[in-house]
Parts: sequence; C-alpha cells; structure tokens
Amino acid sequence: MSQLVKRIKRSLCRRLYYGFARLLLPSDGHHGDFYKKICYFFASCFVVSCGKNVNFEQYASFDPELKIGDRSGVGKNASLSGHIVIGKDVMMGPYCTMM
Repeated sequence: MSQLVKRIKRSLCRRLYYGFARLLLPSDGHHGDFYKKICYFFASCFVVSCGKNVNFEQYASFDPELKIGDRSGVGKNASLSGHIVIGKDVMMGPYCTMM
C-alpha cells in the first residue's frame, strides 16, 4: 500500500472512531460484543500498535501514538494523550487519565 493510501485510511478510521464508534453503548450492555468489535476495528486502524481482543469503552479518547497489548481495556471516559505504551492484560478503569 502506498503511504498516501495508508494515511487516508488512518485518518478515515480516526474520524469514524471519534464521530461514531466511541459514542456507542458500553460493551456490557445490549449488543455489547457488537459495539466492542466496532470500536476495536476503527481504533486498531489508526493507533501505532493494537493487540488482539482489546476493549475501548464508551467515550474513551487517545492519541494515534498509543501502543496497547493483547486483552487490554481502556475504561469509559478514559483519556490517554501522548506516547503511551500499555502492556498485555491491562485493565484501565473509567475516567482514567494518562499523559
């Protein structure tokens, strides 16, 4: 893939995550697994590295520099800014802020 196509894909995924996916209902609610997969799909397209089975809860925000490991989760209304590295099997609670 050319660099231009990659940049366009990342930009589009980021816009769709922030404009649509992060506003979906929480993953523990009705149809939660479906919403979880949508958030994961869009978020994993624009972050530096995203492991398998990662959960991004409702209203979570983060920079594209994020690296997150397998089976980790970002809680509701969490805010991650800057170059953040989260390992495997890490669960962040709601309203968590990292800079």
